[in-house]
Amino acid sequence: MAWVAGLCVSVVGILIGSLVSLLAAQNWPSFDNRILIIAGLLPLFSFIFGFWLVGKGEGLWPAPNVGVRFGIGAICALLCGIGMYLSFLMVTYTWNRDALPPEKQSIVYMIFHPAEVPAVRVQSSRAGQRATERDETWHVLTIICFGVGGFAGFMWSGRRSSS
Repeated sequence: MAWVAGLCVSVVGILIGSLVSLLAAQNWPSFDNRILIIAGLLPLFSFIFGFWLVGKGEGLWPAPNVGVRFGIGAICALLCGIGMYLSFLMVTYTWNRDALPPEKQSIVYMIFHPAEVPAVRVQSSRAGQRATERDETWHVLTIICFGVGGFAGFMWSGRRSSS
């Protein structure tokens, strides 16, 4: 049941991350890519919370063995990759809808044709320096969220809670 709870709550996290990305894209012509990364990592926190909530009662939290930890890490990686891809699609669809040909002006089309997803212009800033804009593709951000989500899911599932 802990797995189901984690998956259900993470679907809510994916939806919230996509909605936040969509709202940001509708209100700003450019923004920092950290907004997209946070939206992509939201399924990680959602899954861990849902799994922890039910898993501590079932004896699955902290994970009893490394196999369960690998399972949690793999699911978190997959969910974060999906969440990042969908969040990126919300932004690129909003910003590039008018530039796309009519037959490609669909979110569903873009989901199933990732090679045709246009890049988005994001800001990157460092402390004390001016913000610069650059094009970002979905590949980089999805791989980052996939890796961070999998690693963090694996590591957090072995942590002992203080209660």
